[in-house]
Amino acid sequence: MRKYCIIILCLSSMLLAACSNPMLSLTPYSFESAQPSSQPLDSNEQEEAQDELTIWSYYDMSYSDQLFESNHPGVKIHSTQFEYNEVVDTYINAFLTGETPDIVIFDSSHISHFNGIDTLEDLSSEVYDSKKYLAKFPPNLIPMFSSFDQKKLIAIPAEITSALTFYRADVLEANGFPSDPDELAAYLESPNNLINMAKELKKQNIFIFQYYTEPFDIVTSGYSMFNMNMDYNRSGQDFENALYVAKEIRKWGLALNISVWDTSGQEALRDGKLAMMYTGSWGVDNLKHSFPEMEGQWRATALPFGISGYLGGAEAGIVNTSKNKDLAWQYIQSITNVLNPSMNQSNQQYLGGQDLIPLIYQNVNKPMSLFPSPIDNELADIWDKRVHMMIQSDDSVSELLKQTGEYIELLTEEDRTLLKKFIQP
Repeated sequence: MRKYCIIILCLSSMLLAACSNPMLSLTPYSFESAQPSSQPLDSNEQEEAQDELTIWSYYDMSYSDQLFESNHPGVKIHSTQFEYNEVVDTYINAFLTGETPDIVIFDSSHISHFNGIDTLEDLSSEVYDSKKYLAKFPPNLIPMFSSFDQKKLIAIPAEITSALTFYRADVLEANGFPSDPDELAAYLESPNNLINMAKELKKQNIFIFQYYTEPFDIVTSGYSMFNMNMDYNRSGQDFENALYVAKEIRKWGLALNISVWDTSGQEALRDGKLAMMYTGSWGVDNLKHSFPEMEGQWRATALPFGISGYLGGAEAGIVNTSKNKDLAWQYIQSITNVLNPSMNQSNQQYLGGQDLIPLIYQNVNKPMSLFPSPIDNELADIWDKRVHMMIQSDDSVSELLKQTGEYIELLTEEDRTLLKKFIQP
Protein backbone atom coordinates (compact mmCIF):
# COMPACT_ATOMS: atom_id res chain seq x y z
CA MET A 1 0.00 0.00 0.00
CA ARG A 2 1.51 3.28 -1.12
CA LYS A 3 2.16 6.15 1.28
CA TYR A 4 1.88 9.77 0.25
CA CYS A 5 4.82 11.67 1.65
CA ILE A 6 4.30 15.36 2.31
CA ILE A 7 7.94 16.22 2.07
CA ILE A 8 8.38 19.83 2.98
CA LEU A 9 5.41 21.55 4.52
CA CYS A 10 6.55 22.45 8.01
CA LEU A 11 6.23 25.99 9.28
CA SER A 12 8.75 27.38 11.72
CA SER A 13 8.20 28.40 15.30
CA MET A 14 8.38 32.02 14.20
CA LEU A 15 5.50 31.58 11.77
CA LEU A 16 3.54 29.63 14.34
CA ALA A 17 4.08 32.40 16.85
CA ALA A 18 2.77 34.84 14.29
CA CYS A 19 -0.56 33.03 14.39
CA SER A 20 -1.39 34.82 17.61
CA ASN A 21 -1.57 38.03 15.58
CA PRO A 22 -4.80 38.14 13.51
CA MET A 23 -2.96 40.03 10.79
CA LEU A 24 -0.44 37.21 10.51
CA SER A 25 -2.85 34.30 10.74
CA LEU A 26 -1.21 31.24 9.21
CA THR A 27 -2.28 27.63 8.99
CA PRO A 28 0.62 25.48 10.19
CA TYR A 29 1.67 22.41 8.22
CA SER A 30 3.54 19.48 9.65
CA PHE A 31 5.45 16.52 8.31
CA GLU A 32 2.93 13.77 7.87
CA SER A 33 1.98 10.88 5.68
CA ALA A 34 -1.32 9.31 4.82
CA GLN A 35 -2.26 5.97 3.38
CA PRO A 36 -4.88 5.49 0.69
CA SER A 37 -7.92 3.70 2.02
CA SER A 38 -8.55 1.79 -1.20
CA GLN A 39 -7.25 -1.75 -1.63
CA PRO A 40 -5.41 -2.97 -4.74
CA LEU A 41 -7.77 -3.92 -7.56
CA ASP A 42 -8.35 -7.59 -8.27
CA SER A 43 -7.85 -8.90 -11.80
CA ASN A 44 -11.47 -8.30 -12.88
CA GLU A 45 -11.48 -4.77 -11.51
CA GLN A 46 -8.10 -4.13 -13.13
CA GLU A 47 -9.42 -5.17 -16.53
CA GLU A 48 -12.53 -3.02 -16.11
CA ALA A 49 -10.50 -0.01 -14.94
CA GLN A 50 -8.36 -0.12 -18.07
CA ASP A 51 -11.37 1.08 -20.04
CA GLU A 52 -12.24 3.94 -17.71
CA LEU A 53 -10.72 7.22 -16.59
CA THR A 54 -11.80 9.41 -13.71
CA ILE A 55 -10.98 13.08 -14.13
CA TRP A 56 -11.38 15.97 -11.71
CA SER A 57 -11.29 19.50 -13.05
CA TYR A 58 -12.29 23.05 -12.19
CA TYR A 59 -13.89 23.61 -15.60
CA ASP A 60 -16.19 21.71 -17.92
CA MET A 61 -14.40 18.84 -19.69
CA SER A 62 -17.44 17.40 -21.49
CA TYR A 63 -16.30 18.34 -25.01
CA SER A 64 -12.80 16.92 -24.47
CA ASP A 65 -14.29 13.80 -22.88
CA GLN A 66 -16.63 13.16 -25.79
CA LEU A 67 -13.87 13.70 -28.33
CA PHE A 68 -11.54 11.31 -26.51
CA GLU A 69 -14.23 8.64 -26.20
CA SER A 70 -15.02 8.91 -29.90
CA ASN A 71 -11.34 8.39 -30.73
CA HIS A 72 -10.99 5.54 -28.22
CA PRO A 73 -13.97 3.18 -28.65
CA GLY A 74 -14.83 1.31 -25.49
CA VAL A 75 -13.26 3.90 -23.17
CA LYS A 76 -15.51 5.65 -20.66
CA ILE A 77 -14.59 9.01 -19.11
CA HIS A 78 -16.01 10.04 -15.74
CA SER A 79 -15.40 13.75 -15.15
CA THR A 80 -16.32 15.77 -12.09
CA GLN A 81 -16.22 19.55 -12.10
CA PHE A 82 -15.43 21.42 -8.88
CA GLU A 83 -15.72 25.10 -8.08
CA TYR A 84 -12.44 26.95 -8.54
CA ASN A 85 -12.24 27.79 -4.83
CA GLU A 86 -12.86 24.15 -3.85
CA VAL A 87 -10.13 22.59 -5.95
CA VAL A 88 -7.22 22.71 -3.50
CA ASP A 89 -9.05 21.37 -0.44
CA THR A 90 -10.87 18.72 -2.47
CA TYR A 91 -7.72 17.42 -4.13
CA ILE A 92 -5.61 17.47 -0.97
CA ASN A 93 -8.28 15.62 1.00
CA ALA A 94 -8.47 13.03 -1.77
CA PHE A 95 -4.70 12.56 -1.74
CA LEU A 96 -4.81 11.96 2.00
CA THR A 97 -7.71 9.49 1.92
CA GLY A 98 -6.62 7.67 -1.22
CA GLU A 99 -9.97 8.20 -2.93
CA THR A 100 -8.36 9.77 -5.94
CA PRO A 101 -9.09 10.17 -9.65
CA ASP A 102 -6.70 9.26 -12.44
CA ILE A 103 -6.17 12.85 -13.58
CA VAL A 104 -6.39 16.17 -11.75
CA ILE A 105 -6.70 19.44 -13.63
CA PHE A 106 -5.93 22.61 -11.71
CA ASP A 107 -5.08 26.24 -12.32
CA SER A 108 -1.42 27.21 -12.45
CA SER A 109 -1.96 29.43 -9.40
CA HIS A 110 -2.55 26.23 -7.41
CA ILE A 111 0.79 24.62 -8.24
CA SER A 112 2.42 25.62 -4.95
CA HIS A 113 -0.19 23.55 -3.12
CA PHE A 114 0.86 20.40 -4.97
CA ASN A 115 4.55 20.77 -5.85
CA GLY A 116 5.73 19.81 -2.36
CA ILE A 117 3.76 16.59 -1.98
CA ASP A 118 4.51 13.26 -3.60
CA THR A 119 1.14 12.61 -5.23
CA LEU A 120 1.59 13.24 -8.96
CA GLU A 121 3.48 11.19 -11.52
CA ASP A 122 6.85 12.34 -12.80
CA LEU A 123 5.96 12.98 -16.42
CA SER A 124 9.61 13.49 -17.32
CA SER A 125 10.35 9.81 -16.70
CA GLU A 126 11.02 7.56 -19.68
CA VAL A 127 7.58 5.99 -19.29
CA TYR A 128 6.09 9.17 -20.72
CA ASP A 129 7.09 10.73 -24.00
CA SER A 130 7.32 14.23 -22.57
CA LYS A 131 10.62 15.45 -24.03
CA LYS A 132 8.80 16.93 -27.00
CA TYR A 133 6.68 18.98 -24.59
CA LEU A 134 9.60 20.06 -22.43
CA ALA A 135 11.33 21.31 -25.56
CA LYS A 136 8.39 23.64 -26.17
CA PHE A 137 8.22 25.05 -22.63
CA PRO A 138 9.80 28.46 -22.16
CA PRO A 139 12.57 27.92 -19.55
CA ASN A 140 11.03 30.65 -17.38
CA LEU A 141 7.87 28.61 -16.93
CA ILE A 142 9.23 25.14 -16.16
CA PRO A 143 9.02 25.73 -12.36
CA MET A 144 5.28 26.29 -12.84
CA PHE A 145 4.88 22.66 -13.93
CA SER A 146 7.48 21.00 -11.68
CA SER A 147 7.95 19.62 -8.20
CA PHE A 148 9.44 22.01 -5.67
CA ASP A 149 12.88 20.42 -5.93
CA GLN A 150 12.65 20.79 -9.73
CA LYS A 151 13.45 17.10 -10.21
CA LYS A 152 10.04 16.06 -11.52
CA LEU A 153 7.65 17.31 -14.16
CA ILE A 154 4.28 16.91 -12.42
CA ALA A 155 1.92 18.63 -14.85
CA ILE A 156 1.43 19.54 -18.49
CA PRO A 157 -0.26 22.86 -19.33
CA ALA A 158 -3.27 22.82 -21.61
CA GLU A 159 -1.61 25.72 -23.41
CA ILE A 160 1.12 28.27 -22.88
CA THR A 161 -0.47 31.46 -21.60
CA SER A 162 0.79 34.91 -20.70
CA ALA A 163 -0.37 37.85 -18.62
CA LEU A 164 -1.48 40.59 -21.01
CA THR A 165 -3.11 44.00 -21.16
CA PHE A 166 -6.49 43.98 -22.89
CA TYR A 167 -7.64 47.41 -23.97
CA ARG A 168 -10.32 49.23 -25.93
CA ALA A 169 -8.43 50.29 -29.04
CA ASP A 170 -11.27 52.55 -30.18
CA VAL A 171 -11.38 54.39 -26.85
CA LEU A 172 -7.63 54.98 -26.71
CA GLU A 173 -7.50 56.18 -30.31
CA ALA A 174 -10.43 58.55 -29.79
CA ASN A 175 -8.57 60.12 -26.85
CA GLY A 176 -5.24 60.55 -28.60
CA PHE A 177 -3.37 57.56 -27.17
CA PRO A 178 -1.57 54.79 -29.08
CA SER A 179 -3.94 52.03 -30.16
CA ASP A 180 -1.45 49.82 -32.03
CA PRO A 181 -0.32 46.97 -29.71
CA ASP A 182 3.41 47.54 -30.20
CA GLU A 183 3.17 51.31 -29.89
CA LEU A 184 1.00 51.04 -26.79
CA ALA A 185 3.38 48.55 -25.16
CA ALA A 186 6.26 50.99 -25.63
CA TYR A 187 4.16 53.85 -24.24
CA LEU A 188 3.10 51.89 -21.15
CA GLU A 189 6.67 51.05 -20.17
CA SER A 190 6.88 54.49 -18.56
CA PRO A 191 5.12 54.80 -15.17
CA ASN A 192 4.49 58.49 -15.85
CA ASN A 193 2.83 57.70 -19.18
CA LEU A 194 0.55 55.24 -17.42
CA ILE A 195 -0.43 57.84 -14.83
CA ASN A 196 -0.94 60.49 -17.52
CA MET A 197 -3.25 58.18 -19.47
CA ALA A 198 -5.25 57.40 -16.33
CA LYS A 199 -5.65 61.10 -15.52
CA GLU A 200 -6.66 62.11 -19.03
CA LEU A 201 -9.17 59.31 -19.45
CA LYS A 202 -10.70 60.00 -16.05
CA LYS A 203 -11.76 63.40 -17.41
CA GLN A 204 -14.07 61.41 -19.71
CA ASN A 205 -15.13 59.16 -16.80
CA ILE A 206 -13.05 56.33 -18.25
CA PHE A 207 -10.73 54.23 -16.11
CA ILE A 208 -7.84 51.85 -16.73
CA PHE A 209 -7.54 50.48 -13.17
CA GLN A 210 -10.04 48.50 -11.16
CA TYR A 211 -8.27 49.13 -7.83
CA TYR A 212 -5.26 51.13 -6.71
CA THR A 213 -3.44 47.90 -5.83
CA GLU A 214 -3.53 46.71 -9.44
CA PRO A 215 0.04 47.77 -10.32
CA PHE A 216 1.21 45.18 -7.80
CA ASP A 217 -0.95 42.52 -9.45
CA ILE A 218 0.77 43.37 -12.71
CA VAL A 219 4.31 43.16 -11.35
CA THR A 220 3.82 40.04 -9.22
CA SER A 221 2.64 38.12 -12.29
CA GLY A 222 6.34 38.05 -13.16
CA TYR A 223 7.81 37.62 -9.68
CA SER A 224 7.06 34.91 -7.12
CA MET A 225 7.58 35.65 -3.43
CA PHE A 226 10.95 33.89 -3.43
CA ASN A 227 13.51 33.04 -6.09
CA MET A 228 15.02 29.64 -6.85
CA ASN A 229 17.36 30.02 -3.86
CA MET A 230 14.39 30.78 -1.58
CA ASP A 231 15.58 34.36 -1.14
CA TYR A 232 13.06 37.21 -1.07
CA ASN A 233 12.25 38.17 -4.64
CA ARG A 234 10.00 41.24 -4.63
CA SER A 235 12.27 44.25 -4.71
CA GLY A 236 13.98 46.43 -7.29
CA GLN A 237 12.89 48.90 -9.95
CA ASP A 238 9.78 47.04 -11.10
CA PHE A 239 8.34 47.12 -7.59
CA GLU A 240 9.35 50.74 -7.12
CA ASN A 241 7.40 51.53 -10.30
CA ALA A 242 4.39 49.59 -9.04
CA LEU A 243 4.36 51.32 -5.66
CA TYR A 244 4.84 54.77 -7.20
CA VAL A 245 1.95 54.29 -9.63
CA ALA A 246 -0.29 52.73 -6.96
CA LYS A 247 0.26 55.75 -4.71
CA GLU A 248 -0.64 58.09 -7.57
CA ILE A 249 -3.79 56.10 -8.36
CA ARG A 250 -4.91 56.39 -4.75
CA LYS A 251 -3.94 60.06 -4.48
CA TRP A 252 -5.83 61.16 -7.60
CA GLY A 253 -8.72 58.71 -7.42
CA LEU A 254 -7.77 56.98 -10.67
CA ALA A 255 -9.29 53.58 -9.82
CA LEU A 256 -12.85 52.55 -10.61
CA ASN A 257 -13.02 50.52 -7.36
CA ILE A 258 -15.08 47.83 -9.06
CA SER A 259 -14.07 44.29 -10.01
CA VAL A 260 -14.68 42.96 -13.51
CA TRP A 261 -15.89 39.75 -11.86
CA ASP A 262 -18.86 41.62 -10.35
CA THR A 263 -22.02 42.64 -12.16
CA SER A 264 -21.11 46.31 -11.80
CA GLY A 265 -17.68 45.61 -13.29
CA GLN A 266 -19.25 43.84 -16.24
CA GLU A 267 -21.48 46.85 -16.80
CA ALA A 268 -18.45 49.15 -16.66
CA LEU A 269 -16.75 47.10 -19.38
CA ARG A 270 -19.88 47.08 -21.51
CA ASP A 271 -20.38 50.84 -21.14
CA GLY A 272 -16.76 51.66 -21.93
CA LYS A 273 -16.17 53.02 -18.45
CA LEU A 274 -13.34 50.54 -17.94
CA ALA A 275 -11.10 50.58 -21.01
CA MET A 276 -8.25 48.36 -19.86
CA MET A 277 -7.81 45.12 -17.93
CA TYR A 278 -4.76 43.08 -16.99
CA THR A 279 -5.32 39.34 -17.07
CA GLY A 280 -4.24 36.08 -18.67
CA SER A 281 -4.30 35.62 -22.43
CA TRP A 282 -7.41 33.51 -21.87
CA GLY A 283 -9.18 36.80 -21.07
CA VAL A 284 -10.27 37.05 -24.70
CA ASP A 285 -12.60 34.09 -24.10
CA ASN A 286 -14.25 35.93 -21.21
CA LEU A 287 -14.65 39.11 -23.22
CA LYS A 288 -16.08 37.33 -26.24
CA HIS A 289 -18.51 35.34 -24.12
CA SER A 290 -19.69 38.30 -22.05
CA PHE A 291 -19.64 41.04 -24.70
CA PRO A 292 -20.07 39.54 -28.18
CA GLU A 293 -21.42 42.88 -29.41
CA MET A 294 -17.99 44.49 -28.78
CA GLU A 295 -16.21 42.42 -31.41
CA GLY A 296 -13.40 44.37 -33.05
CA GLN A 297 -13.11 46.95 -30.28
CA TRP A 298 -10.65 45.10 -28.04
CA ARG A 299 -6.95 44.42 -28.58
CA ALA A 300 -4.15 43.01 -26.43
CA THR A 301 -0.60 44.09 -25.71
CA ALA A 302 2.17 43.52 -23.19
CA LEU A 303 1.88 44.50 -19.54
CA PRO A 304 2.85 47.98 -18.31
CA PHE A 305 6.38 48.68 -17.03
CA GLY A 306 7.78 46.26 -19.62
CA ILE A 307 6.81 43.38 -17.33
CA SER A 308 6.45 39.84 -18.63
CA GLY A 309 4.16 37.72 -16.52
CA TYR A 310 2.28 34.45 -16.26
CA LEU A 311 -1.27 34.39 -15.01
CA GLY A 312 -3.58 31.42 -14.87
CA GLY A 313 -4.01 28.54 -17.24
CA ALA A 314 -4.99 24.90 -16.75
CA GLU A 315 -2.48 22.17 -15.91
CA ALA A 316 -3.09 18.42 -15.86
CA GLY A 317 -1.30 15.79 -13.80
CA ILE A 318 -1.62 12.04 -13.35
CA VAL A 319 -2.20 10.84 -9.79
CA ASN A 320 0.52 8.33 -8.98
CA THR A 321 -1.94 5.71 -7.68
CA SER A 322 -3.83 5.64 -10.98
CA LYS A 323 -4.31 2.16 -12.46
CA ASN A 324 -4.61 3.65 -15.94
CA LYS A 325 -1.54 5.81 -16.31
CA ASP A 326 -1.01 5.02 -19.98
CA LEU A 327 -4.58 5.94 -20.88
CA ALA A 328 -4.37 9.00 -18.62
CA TRP A 329 -1.25 10.15 -20.47
CA GLN A 330 -3.05 9.73 -23.78
CA TYR A 331 -5.89 11.88 -22.47
CA ILE A 332 -3.57 14.65 -21.29
CA GLN A 333 -1.86 14.71 -24.68
CA SER A 334 -5.27 15.07 -26.31
CA ILE A 335 -6.15 18.24 -24.37
CA THR A 336 -2.91 20.20 -24.73
CA ASN A 337 -1.95 22.34 -27.71
CA VAL A 338 1.60 23.01 -26.51
CA LEU A 339 3.11 21.22 -29.51
CA ASN A 340 0.99 23.12 -32.03
CA PRO A 341 -0.15 26.39 -30.47
CA SER A 342 -2.88 28.17 -32.36
CA MET A 343 -5.51 30.76 -31.64
CA ASN A 344 -9.20 30.11 -32.04
CA GLN A 345 -10.34 31.90 -35.20
CA SER A 346 -13.38 33.43 -33.53
CA ASN A 347 -11.16 34.82 -30.76
CA GLN A 348 -8.82 36.27 -33.34
CA GLN A 349 -11.76 37.85 -35.13
CA TYR A 350 -13.02 39.27 -31.83
CA LEU A 351 -9.69 41.11 -31.42
CA GLY A 352 -9.96 42.67 -34.86
CA GLY A 353 -7.85 39.95 -36.47
CA GLN A 354 -5.05 40.06 -33.89
CA ASP A 355 -3.27 36.73 -33.38
CA LEU A 356 -2.11 36.49 -29.76
CA ILE A 357 0.25 33.55 -30.19
CA PRO A 358 3.30 35.63 -31.25
CA LEU A 359 2.63 38.09 -28.42
CA ILE A 360 2.27 35.30 -25.85
CA TYR A 361 5.52 33.58 -26.81
CA GLN A 362 7.37 36.89 -27.07
CA ASN A 363 6.35 37.67 -23.49
CA VAL A 364 6.96 34.30 -21.84
CA ASN A 365 10.43 34.08 -23.32
CA LYS A 366 11.45 37.34 -21.67
CA PRO A 367 13.01 37.32 -18.18
CA MET A 368 10.66 36.33 -15.37
CA SER A 369 11.37 35.12 -11.86
CA LEU A 370 8.76 32.52 -10.99
CA PHE A 371 9.45 29.83 -8.42
CA PRO A 372 6.33 28.73 -6.52
CA SER A 373 7.03 27.49 -3.01
CA PRO A 374 4.85 25.65 -0.46
CA ILE A 375 4.72 28.68 1.85
CA ASP A 376 3.56 31.17 -0.79
CA ASN A 377 -0.11 30.65 -0.03
CA GLU A 378 0.40 31.13 3.69
CA LEU A 379 1.99 34.49 2.97
CA ALA A 380 -0.62 35.77 0.51
CA ASP A 381 -2.73 37.64 3.07
CA ILE A 382 0.36 39.07 4.73
CA TRP A 383 1.63 40.33 1.38
CA ASP A 384 -1.74 41.91 0.54
CA LYS A 385 -1.83 43.75 3.87
CA ARG A 386 1.73 44.97 3.38
CA VAL A 387 0.82 46.26 -0.09
CA HIS A 388 -2.07 48.29 1.31
CA MET A 389 0.12 49.58 4.11
CA MET A 390 2.88 50.65 1.72
CA ILE A 391 0.46 52.46 -0.60
CA GLN A 392 -1.14 54.34 2.27
CA SER A 393 2.15 55.26 3.97
CA ASP A 394 3.95 58.57 3.48
CA ASP A 395 7.38 56.94 3.78
CA SER A 396 9.63 56.76 0.74
CA VAL A 397 9.01 54.08 -1.86
CA SER A 398 12.44 52.50 -1.46
CA GLU A 399 12.23 52.44 2.34
CA LEU A 400 8.78 50.85 2.33
CA LEU A 401 9.85 48.10 -0.03
CA LYS A 402 12.97 47.50 2.04
CA GLN A 403 10.92 47.20 5.24
CA THR A 404 8.51 44.75 3.64
CA GLY A 405 11.34 42.60 2.34
CA GLU A 406 13.06 42.52 5.72
CA TYR A 407 9.78 41.71 7.45
CA ILE A 408 8.97 38.74 5.21
CA GLU A 409 12.56 37.48 5.31
CA LEU A 410 12.52 37.53 9.11
CA LEU A 411 9.09 35.93 9.30
CA THR A 412 10.10 33.06 7.02
CA GLU A 413 13.75 32.65 7.94
CA GLU A 414 13.48 29.21 9.54
CA ASP A 415 11.08 27.91 6.89
CA ARG A 416 13.30 29.05 4.06
CA THR A 417 16.30 27.41 5.71
CA LEU A 418 14.34 24.17 5.85
CA LEU A 419 13.08 24.43 2.29
CA LYS A 420 16.53 25.18 0.90
CA LYS A 421 17.56 21.66 1.88
CA PHE A 422 15.20 20.31 -0.75
CA ILE A 423 16.57 22.40 -3.60
CA GLN A 424 20.25 21.82 -3.02
CA PRO A 425 21.97 20.03 -5.93
